[in-house]
Amino acid sequence: MITENIILNAKKRDPVAFQRIYLEFKDFVWNIALKTTGNQTHAEDVTSEVFIRLFKNIRKFEFRSSFKTYLYRVTVNTTLNYLEKENRRKTKHLNEDFKELRDCRIKHEFDEKDLADKLLSKLDINKRILIVLREIEGLSYNEIARTLNMNLGTVKTNIYRARDRLRKIYEEVKDEM
Repeated sequence: MITENIILNAKKRDPVAFQRIYLEFKDFVWNIALKTTGNQTHAEDVTSEVFIRLFKNIRKFEFRSSFKTYLYRVTVNTTLNYLEKENRRKTKHLNEDFKELRDCRIKHEFDEKDLADKLLSKLDINKRILIVLREIEGLSYNEIARTLNMNLGTVKTNIYRARDRLRKIYEEVKDEM
């Protein structure tokens, strides 16, 4: 459990305190990065970048929100920046694993996790982030609004639209499975 004292010590550049924060939250950050990027390598890159940014900027954390909410925001912003950079470099599409399967005409039975990953990979990044934060990470609408710095009504509307888009994507791909 990360206490206020640990965060205060990390703000003073205490390596032991920062290591405790890293150990507590590395899987949490990696899971969000994986679900939003759809790629393990990208998730590893984002996770590294999140903790580099956190180390550089933890002094700015002012306890106005929970540390976890602050870390969500850093993770989401870092992921978006990473994906924008990747798009500018014209790297491979986020769901290259699924494209490769289709191109090779490999028949594969998807379990529920694979199905969710496949559906998420077909959502645009903004909708994907909302679904990951709400449905996978279990954040409340208010937490999502604070994390993404959005109006609560906008969050609810966009999550409704993202769910609707997921249903449509499911209808399109269910025959492929």
